[in-house]
Amino acid sequence: MINDHRLNALVQGIHALKWSVDGRIALAREDIVQILSPTPLSPPNVLTQTFTAADCILPWEGLEPMWFDEVPFEGDAPVPPAEETFTIGETSKSIEPQTVQARRRPTRMDWSPLMQGSGSCMLAIASSEHRVYIYDFTGKLLWNLSEVALKAAGHTPYEWHVEDKNELRRMRYHGLSWSKQCFLPGRRWGTVFLALGNEIGGISVWSITENVPHVLMTVTLPQNEKVGPWDQGQPGPTWVNSIAWGPWVPTSKDTFTSLVAALTDNGGVYLITMEVSRDGKLTQDPNIVTASPPNPRKPTQITWWHADECADTGMCVLASTSVGKITVYFCNVLEGTISVVEHLWEGYALATDMCFTPDASPLLHVMTSLGNAIVLKILPGTQSVDVSHSLTSRLKAHLEARRKAFAVGDDQINADIRIWGATLSPGGGCLAYAYENVASKTIRYVTNVEAAMRIGFFPTQEGAEYMAGMKALALNGLRSAVMNVYRQSLRGMLWDPTIIYASILKTNGSDAADEFLEQAWHAIDAASAFDSDADVTGHAIDHQLAISLFQPKFNAMRLVYAWWQGLQGFKNIKHRVFASDLSSVMADLGGHLAVTALHIFTTTCPAMIAPPAEGSLSYQILTLYADFIKQAHSDAAGVPELAANVYQLLGADPSPEHGRESCLACGSGIKWEDPMDAKCDNNHTWSRCALTMTTLQTPRVRTCTGCKKKAMVLDKSAEGEEWAIGMFSALDICPFCGGTI
Repeated sequence: MINDHRLNALVQGIHALKWSVDGRIALAREDIVQILSPTPLSPPNVLTQTFTAADCILPWEGLEPMWFDEVPFEGDAPVPPAEETFTIGETSKSIEPQTVQARRRPTRMDWSPLMQGSGSCMLAIASSEHRVYIYDFTGKLLWNLSEVALKAAGHTPYEWHVEDKNELRRMRYHGLSWSKQCFLPGRRWGTVFLALGNEIGGISVWSITENVPHVLMTVTLPQNEKVGPWDQGQPGPTWVNSIAWGPWVPTSKDTFTSLVAALTDNGGVYLITMEVSRDGKLTQDPNIVTASPPNPRKPTQITWWHADECADTGMCVLASTSVGKITVYFCNVLEGTISVVEHLWEGYALATDMCFTPDASPLLHVMTSLGNAIVLKILPGTQSVDVSHSLTSRLKAHLEARRKAFAVGDDQINADIRIWGATLSPGGGCLAYAYENVASKTIRYVTNVEAAMRIGFFPTQEGAEYMAGMKALALNGLRSAVMNVYRQSLRGMLWDPTIIYASILKTNGSDAADEFLEQAWHAIDAASAFDSDADVTGHAIDHQLAISLFQPKFNAMRLVYAWWQGLQGFKNIKHRVFASDLSSVMADLGGHLAVTALHIFTTTCPAMIAPPAEGSLSYQILTLYADFIKQAHSDAAGVPELAANVYQLLGADPSPEHGRESCLACGSGIKWEDPMDAKCDNNHTWSRCALTMTTLQTPRVRTCTGCKKKAMVLDKSAEGEEWAIGMFSALDICPFCGGTI
């Protein structure tokens, strides 16, 4: 499949790996989280995946620790308790204890779906001090939600000297989970929520927007079902250790319903019914069902199956794991029924992660800290569970090969493999897991332990023809991305087919690899034949532009262009999917952008906004678009008339003698010659903005994460720029490759 990736870093705790829908892997380390972005594969070793990394740093400065005693804080906040660690000396025989101060570390993390405004995913991280932070895909800290909650409660930021213990525990978060997008009528972006679980059985549902995040509602789980760890002998509140947000199901014309699963520290599993109306508002006082009562064999993991079939049939599947047992809950949202199936297995170890494949007959992969694994077939139609013996055996053999490789290479006769997290690729065809090799019957921290940390990759499909199953998942992902770029990332969905192409090329040759490209082409072509039936009339400029621009026909062109970029290292790709000149694809996409924008401006915008004034950015964009289509697409039907209409509405000169722009260096005019580059009368050369075609005469620009095209940064508070603001709001996805810009 694909070679392991060496980390040279110490992985910290379970849930250590998460893969986003836009193709990035989050890796929890000692006190940071690394965001790993896959680089394009290239020969000769086409199955070695390398990554570029960005760090999410858990902030220290200015933060007081959220530790507390039986007595409320007085004076300075207490120092976090020391913890004991061990290292092995140079001889690997003597074990010396040493005391170090406990460090903040990531304990939970989860990627959001694609978010409006950025066109990419956000990463939520809970720390060992039970704060929650939100980062963007570059590792930039966006919000400290614990600080937001503290301010909302009327306390000073970072002031944790709260006399009421329950008040403090209400803001100490353990579990977290993003919802999937809920696509409401008339909206191109799905509505997304974030659920956080605290220490008093509360689950707060947050709205995360470009403005300040805020709590929409709070749900309290059943209480007084265990003895509290801090008040010995007295009933205590229920801690919410883990949360998993299920798929959305349309339950009526105006309502969408989802189940949020909560796992508490007393072993209880609860299901909370969340309902959203067509205006995006959550129904208050949701129903709470006890799916599994408190249990001494406490589950450690919960996760949902996410697939299109959930919305179609109303059948949602939840899985939980405890020592030696896997429990599957078949929840029919439309009928309000729950059926529970338990499977006992020999995995008497901590389950560190589990993943559902996103197809109609899902496979559940469960992996443990001691290197054991099992794969279950889940049959939602018959509400039954069975073991996939072939895939389980192959996965165990795969892990055993890595254990033996360490034992031979490091001269360790007795070696173990430990797994600290597992996650699925965006298309669901590949399982990535973080693991380490250690000597048996010893403590974890061995000499050169960081050199033994790796990310392994394993195909999720079963049988001798597992590649056929991977192909089916990959092609379905391509179709889904072409149909809706707001649900699936074009570039994220390319990871699986690219790996499949490289694997086939290396093992079966170019003819077999070209056959897979043929299958991919048919999948893309079939999806591109559909058109969105969304109504754009009467909506804001950004909605009209976005719906018109990102039609499946042109999404297919963007996907082909992005895939070609990912395969540039492979020579002699002659398949017709890449046969056309990429410059013509770029010209077609640029022309589609300009023609669509000018058509909306001349037909629907006059009734909504006044024509922009001469000298404004909006005026400049529209006239440059008209110049572009008049020059590059003059043969297309209706284009000359469209350009002439724009000039007339704006009162613009169709052919200005000195151009429409001035050179920042010398002040001379810049005439229109090329949509990508500009040159003044004195031969000063400037790049043009990929979105507006204006010259970029400032270092303050944005760069597409995919095709690397540059775009200007707009001040959205500027007056008289309604057109430019609406256009930039529409182009939160790159119109050329579908990347983040």
